[in-house]
Amino acid sequence: MKKSDIERHILEGPTLKVAISVDTCIYQQHGFRLESGQLRHLEQFSGTPGVVVMSDVVQHEVLAHMVNEAVKAKSKLKGALEDARDHWPTAAGAPTPSDILGTETAEVVTAGRLDAFLCRCGGEVINASGRVDIADLMKRYFQPSLPFERSGDKKHEFPDAVALIALESWAEEHNKPILLVSNDRGWQAFAEASNRLSWVAELGEALELFQKRDATRTQLVAHVTALLEAEAESWGGLRELASLLNSTMWVEDASAMFDYEVDLQVDVTEVKFVDDPVQGSLRAIDYSNGALTVIGKFEATASVEATFDFVMDGVDLGGCVVSEGKTVNFEALITFEEPGGNELQAVDIELVRRTHKLDFGHIEPDYSDEDPTFEKY
Repeated sequence: MKKSDIERHILEGPTLKVAISVDTCIYQQHGFRLESGQLRHLEQFSGTPGVVVMSDVVQHEVLAHMVNEAVKAKSKLKGALEDARDHWPTAAGAPTPSDILGTETAEVVTAGRLDAFLCRCGGEVINASGRVDIADLMKRYFQPSLPFERSGDKKHEFPDAVALIALESWAEEHNKPILLVSNDRGWQAFAEASNRLSWVAELGEALELFQKRDATRTQLVAHVTALLEAEAESWGGLRELASLLNSTMWVEDASAMFDYEVDLQVDVTEVKFVDDPVQGSLRAIDYSNGALTVIGKFEATASVEATFDFVMDGVDLGGCVVSEGKTVNFEALITFEEPGGNELQAVDIELVRRTHKLDFGHIEPDYSDEDPTFEKY
C-alpha cells in the first residue's frame, strides 16, 4: 500500500479507521523512553480502541532490549557510585543502587513499564498464534518470497516474518489498514507489496499524518508560528534549548589510525530555527487536552574544544587539541498550552535525541610544538 493510500484512509470518515504499529528498531532509536519523547505521544490514541497495535514478537523483542538496558544502567550506576566514594570523601554516605532503584528485578520493572505504556496508549498486542500458518511461512522461506530476502542468511528474518504476517492477518480481519513505523527494509518491502499495510521510516512523520484529520491543528500551528515569527530571536524557548543542549551528551565522530580517548568541552552559544520563515520548522504531532505538541527543527552554534590522547599497545603517542566552532542541526518537542491564545505558553520542551554527534573528520597526533633537534630513544 502506498503512503498516499494510507493518508487517504486516515483522512476519510468521521472515525479513525487506521491503526499504527511501531517496529522494535524505532523503540530502540528513541532509547525505549516510553514515558517521554515522541513515544509518549502515542498516548493520544488511548480513547480510540484498535489504533495502537503491537505484534507479540515486537513485544518480546522490546522487553528483552529494555531489560538489557536496565541491567546496564544499574551496573553503570553502581560503578559511578563506587568511583565517587573512592575520590569524594563526602560521598561515603551516598545511597546504594538498591536505595535509588529499589529491589525489584529488571525483568519485573521493565514488564511493568511496557504494560503501563500499552495501557496508556490503549494498545493491543497481536498474537501470532492462530494467525501465522507454518506451512505458508516455510514456503515463503524456501522460495524465497516476502518478507524473506532472496539472498543472504534469512534465518534471522523469521521473527520479522512472523510479526508482519500476523499484523497483515489482523488488518484483514478488522478491515483496518495499518501504518507501520520502521526503518527496516524487510518491513518496508513487505508493506509495499501488501494491500493492508503501509510504512513510514520516522515516528514523527507517522504522528504528523494523523494530525491532518483535524483542520484545527493546522490552524493552531499557523497561529503559534505567527507568534514565534513576531518574537523572532527573543523567544525564551531558544535559550532553554541552548541550556538543554549544554546538558546533553556529546560524542565525537572521528577517524584515526590509533586508539584514542577524548575530552569534549561544548558550549552552545546560539540556537535558531532552521527554516525562515518558521512555518517550515514546525510539525504538529499531538493535540490533546487543549495542548499542542510540535516537532521543531533547529540549528545550534557551539564553541567546541576536543582534547584527543592517542595510544597504541598501551604506549602514549601524544595528542592534539581541536578548538573550533560547530553548527549542529537537531529536533525538539515543544508543547504549547492554550495554543490559540495571544501569548506563547511553552509548558514543556525536550530534545528528540539525548545524544548528539560532532564531526571532526580525520585526527592524528600533533607534534608541531616539539623541538625538531630532540632525539628520542
